Amino acid sequence: MTDSGMDALTPKLEEVLGRMQKKGPSKKQEQKDAKENMINFKSRVLDLLDIYAKKQASNPLAAEILLPLLRLIRTTKAKHLSDKAFSIVQSFAKSRSKASSSDGEVEVNIKAHIALIKAIHEEVLKDQSKVFAKAASTASLSLASGIYRADKSQFEKIGKVYLHTMTKCDAEGVKIQASFVSDWVNWWQSHIAQAGAGGAGKE
Repeated sequence: MTDSGMDALTPKLEEVLGRMQKKGPSKKQEQKDAKENMINFKSRVLDLLDIYAKKQASNPLAAEILLPLLRLIRTTKAKHLSDKAFSIVQSFAKSRSKASSSDGEVEVNIKAHIALIKAIHEEVLKDQSKVFAKAASTASLSLASGIYRADKSQFEKIGKVYLHTMTKCDAEGVKIQASFVSDWVNWWQSHIAQAGAGGAGKE
């Protein structure tokens, strides 16, 4: 190619290169925007779940939101989503306890709740952070309280889930936050004390 041919081609090359450079940042911006849109969408969904947890805590199906919330806390890199999900777990536990106290009875699917507690414990084995342990403990003990209020004879089954988790930690060398176990012990002592007080009152 002659010099004149190169000179004629140069502007076209510069134009093509310019377009390529513009497309690079544009694609990155699109990816960034898509990520932000997804985070905003999840945030709005969490807002709805927060309302649901507070207003429908006595609904037998309400407990089904706990596992997805815990998985979000465990996997998301967006701290505000994690914080919001954690807050909803706490709201559910408080609202469920309040509903049980005021209504006297909250319908509980015992078999489903025990299965859910087991699933929560499996999640605990995947995340050793204090925040996740607290969220999982809150969810697990809220379900345990509902089961206990519905049928005290199920107490042993609840205890076996915790024992299985501790045994699995020892066998597989998995570490979990000690608070997850101590919360359970405190819960157990509290319910034993309440049962004792109730028995004494009947004498």
